[in-house]
Amino acid sequence: MTLNEWGMELRIRNKEKTEPVRQGKEGTEQKAGKPVQQKILQPELRKDMPVEEIYSRLDQKAAENVVISIRFGQGKTLGQMARENPKALEWYATQYGGPDNLLRAASRFLLDLALKNAG
Repeated sequence: MTLNEWGMELRIRNKEKTEPVRQGKEGTEQKAGKPVQQKILQPELRKDMPVEEIYSRLDQKAAENVVISIRFGQGKTLGQMARENPKALEWYATQYGGPDNLLRAASRFLLDLALKNAG
């Protein structure tokens, strides 16, 4: 289980384990005397949050790592689905009628990002 700076558990697939860090003399983080990169962790993203709130907290990596929990694509990440069947993202974003707002928001985020990068 990984906790962010607010003590909330992150529920994103393929998350890396992090260890507590402290500020070094020159603003670098240190762990046991060795400089390390500090992970900037966002508050937990839940399926029951409003789509707009989830969308505003997403970045590309987080959206790609959302695990599909419905029958169509179950167990895959949205990043995998985007490579294998990109049209599925549009369905998740616009046609999916279930309660998983995280799936809906992350799909929309990836579609918007693809359009932005394409043009």
